[in-house]
Amino acid sequence: MGFPVGKIKIGLKKPDENNVTRPTANGIRNQLSNIGITCPDTVAEKLQGNIDTVIKRIAEKEPPNPWPSYFITEPRQSAPTFADPAHAGLFISGSHELLGSLTAASPATRQFASTIASTNPGTQNFIDELLRQDSEGQDFVDQVRESHSEAVGFLMDVVNDEPSPRALDEHVDRLGSTALIYMAQVAAQGLEPVAVGTWVPDVSKVQPSQELHDIQRRKNWDKIVQRHGDQFSGQEKKWTSRTDSYTTADAFENLFTDLAYNSSASLANGLAKRDTTAALANTIKPLRNIGAEDYAPGPQSLVLFLAGDYDPTKEECKGVGVLTVEYEILIKDYRNKKKHDPDRKATASVRPRAVTYTSGKILERDHKWALES
Repeated sequence: MGFPVGKIKIGLKKPDENNVTRPTANGIRNQLSNIGITCPDTVAEKLQGNIDTVIKRIAEKEPPNPWPSYFITEPRQSAPTFADPAHAGLFISGSHELLGSLTAASPATRQFASTIASTNPGTQNFIDELLRQDSEGQDFVDQVRESHSEAVGFLMDVVNDEPSPRALDEHVDRLGSTALIYMAQVAAQGLEPVAVGTWVPDVSKVQPSQELHDIQRRKNWDKIVQRHGDQFSGQEKKWTSRTDSYTTADAFENLFTDLAYNSSASLANGLAKRDTTAALANTIKPLRNIGAEDYAPGPQSLVLFLAGDYDPTKEECKGVGVLTVEYEILIKDYRNKKKHDPDRKATASVRPRAVTYTSGKILERDHKWALES
């Protein structure tokens, strides 16, 4: 259980401001560079103007008392394939030797190691925040990022014991790091932290929410709606798409705006600006085929775990919830430098769903529905 059902009790912390994830011109420029875009639209001044426009639009639509997040993640459709050359840039270079040795590891173990070794700035923000007062965890993370023999040996021991479904958890427990225990539990859910917003979990007091995670999963959500839709308070919006002739930079600006607006609009109280902007910071994904003419990374999604009106003194909140945003972007001939080309189309599509709870009993009920056969 992620938190006790029956009352909304949860342990959260304010992150250090240096670890809060924010979109920056250099960050977006690096993401575009990773997909081969070096045209004039990628200069820092132009990109900073695009980011400022998006943030202004978010701020204009923020309602009173919006709900903040405490955990911003991306679900992984499959565990990372470390041997894929297209994935090399996703991981810190010093970790490549270690990651390459994990081809026989379970999806959870590969996800655990790849999260630690990730080059995603938002993922690094989250890890840095969790490790602020965790020297045991920091030592292990440093070893993974350098392919140190101790980390390699540790993970090989996990792989050797993996006929046991709890192999990763049992080995990580012995490291004595609450941060690493939390990250192993998240990896088992197939999630990767990708940003830090308003709050972060106090990993000494709370585990990842299995209830909210199970409820938001597509197959479970559809099952609940089909069987219990008249009692289920979750809301899902239809796909919204727009297609037009855009420069690549403008196409991404439109995606950011659509993601921000639809995410916030799916919640009665809206989503806090800090969490919306954090979630947008690293949404330009690399391509599996680095030589492709079209930018089409495939279906993507964000999963944000929410806590409304959190009281850090009492360690309780008005309610908890989860927001899932599915999105996809296609940019034809995306390296084309022409600003106006009627044959060069870009399509951005977004579909959010969300549910919030002010009653632990209702959360428990919906979780049981999610697990029905």
